Amino acid sequence: MSFILWMAVRGRLPTRDRIHKYDHGAVTTCVLCNSHLESHAHLFFECLFSRAIWTQLLNYCGTHWIGLCWNDFIAWASTHWRGNTPVIVAKKLCLGAAVYHIWRKRTCHIF
Repeated sequence: MSFILWMAVRGRLPTRDRIHKYDHGAVTTCVLCNSHLESHAHLFFECLFSRAIWTQLLNYCGTHWIGLCWNDFIAWASTHWRGNTPVIVAKKLCLGAAVYHIWRKRTCHIF
């Protein structure tokens, strides 16, 4: 799970926009919503499927949707979720679990 999060934060997961750079015949549409270019930003934050997951998880963590893009949210979380208190650890685990779940769901749709 943490490896997927690490790759996602660095924008290194093989999303369809990245694959398209090497294979111009590759499909670029998001498999979860079938309506937008699949990029890290779209897949993890802008897709309707992902947004529903984030809304529920952030509410569970006591944080409301703050309307940031993927990169801005990662920067925000890295400054606001520092430390090892049980609450902060739970928030970090929720972040990792959400990214892993979204990536797994996307991969299951493809394969």
